[in-house]
Amino acid sequence: MEKIHELSNYYLLAFLVVHVGGVFIFEMTDNQGLVSRMVSGKKKK
Repeated sequence: MEKIHELSNYYLLAFLVVHVGGVFIFEMTDNQGLVSRMVSGKKKK
């Protein structure tokens, strides 16, 4: 059971790193500001 918890911690960490990296890359492309608008709730003009 301990091995399952250890593996799930690594999978969660890997998911978070990939997710944050994807958000960072997405913000630097043509779709700039999408994540910022999602957080703030403001619409693009």
